[in-house]
Amino acid sequence: MTVEKISTIIFFVLLAEILNTIGQFLFKKTANSIQAPQLSHLRSYGLFFHKVLKSVWIWLGLGMMAVGLIVWLAALSEGELSFVYSIGSLQYILVLLTARFLLKEKVNRTRVIGTILVTSGIFLIMLS
Repeated sequence: MTVEKISTIIFFVLLAEILNTIGQFLFKKTANSIQAPQLSHLRSYGLFFHKVLKSVWIWLGLGMMAVGLIVWLAALSEGELSFVYSIGSLQYILVLLTARFLLKEKVNRTRVIGTILVTSGIFLIMLS
């Protein structure tokens, strides 16, 4: 593969993963604002789904993920699945950063190290 082709793939994958991470952020924003259904009450599931479907954030998240899918398909059209998918592991890092800085979730050192190890391992597999 040429450097130009690799750069194109990396660009598409990063864009797709950023869009998917934004989608996940919007889903979590919705989940945080809606009470979870109670397992013992069937009616609570109906109310939950109704609230989810009414949420603008869910629809924006779905839109982001739909565009991300199209961009992902562009990346797949440029390279081998094993290569493209490996680069996609950067989403682990993007989600961790989003959770920490936008959602103000507690992210401990173990989770950071684990995310780095998983992502590094995937990159090692990609390079082999």
